[in-house]
Amino acid sequence: MLGHEEVIQTDQDVQVSIDVPGVKMSDLQVSVEDTDGTVRISGTRTVSYMDGKAVKKSKIEKMFSLYPETTDLSKIEANLSDGVLTIRVPKKVKPQPRTIKIMEQKVLKADGAGDKDAKPTKVEVKALNELQAKVKEDAKSEAKKNVDKKPESDKADTEH
Repeated sequence: MLGHEEVIQTDQDVQVSIDVPGVKMSDLQVSVEDTDGTVRISGTRTVSYMDGKAVKKSKIEKMFSLYPETTDLSKIEANLSDGVLTIRVPKKVKPQPRTIKIMEQKVLKADGAGDKDAKPTKVEVKALNELQAKVKEDAKSEAKKNVDKKPESDKADTEH
């Protein structure tokens, strides 16, 4: 026979405390059936009488069910302290709603031109900047080549 029991439920867990006076930890077992959430407490209480000769052993057993849909039975914990067995089972974390960012899709028109109000993405801006820098560099390089290729008569005119 087990003593008084108390169930405390919070947002994070379920705690069941049961009085088991005179029961040693080595004489106590706690098991759980993951499929249906049945928790079984069993053990043996040994009582020695004052004459030291007579010993009485009694079996103890208690079963209760938890909800496997809402509790994480894989993380069940049991603790024995001062004749009180406390079983703690954390609750499963409920998925929280999240906001999904809505992206604007660019619609290409038949002539290939995009929406004039659409803003370019960071990748597009980077690519455009790189392309503009390359065009400027190519233009400078081409201009320098043209200066170097001027005929001698044109160079003489510019030196005066």
